[in-house]
Amino acid sequence: MALMAKKAPVKLVPEGSYAAVCTKVIDLGTQDTPWGQQAKVMFEWVIDFKHEGGDKNEKIYVEYAVNMGKKANLYKALVGWVVKATDKVTSFDLSSIVNKPCMLSIIDYAKGDGSPGVKVDSVSKAPNGLPMPVASPEDLVVFEIENYRDKELTSKLPEWIVDKIMKAEEVVNPISSNDAADSESVRLAGEDIAI
Repeated sequence: MALMAKKAPVKLVPEGSYAAVCTKVIDLGTQDTPWGQQAKVMFEWVIDFKHEGGDKNEKIYVEYAVNMGKKANLYKALVGWVVKATDKVTSFDLSSIVNKPCMLSIIDYAKGDGSPGVKVDSVSKAPNGLPMPVASPEDLVVFEIENYRDKELTSKLPEWIVDKIMKAEEVVNPISSNDAADSESVRLAGEDIAI
């Protein structure tokens, strides 16, 4: 008899709307994308859903380009949740959304390899009176790319996210202290700030 190895089936969160709380904001640094290099950030949400027999709420991760333009996905996610559509927002402190409740609309989609996946279609403000998942203080993380050497902080992140962080331009080609003095801008918390 042949010994067969099979890929374990992945349990996906069913489509629908879920109460959630943002537990992590992760600065992924400058990443290579099909559109060139882009500053990226990732959110982790804990949602009010447990698979049958599970004892923990599921987590959903979404990666965004750090862009607050009106057509940008990050801007669209923040509007209606923590930013009013009527506000003229050009910058936003992303660390302020850690431990903020919301509603996530999750949909099914086919990944590039054809396998099934789920993704966040929209984010909105949590309705009053709806019970929300509660995050433990040790699960709440704001990670900035310059802290990539901090083992205690990176240990709070999934390994696949740490792998992604280690591919960031800021990690692969760090600016030496001499170059930093000549630089026209410094990357801080996902935004370029002129100095």
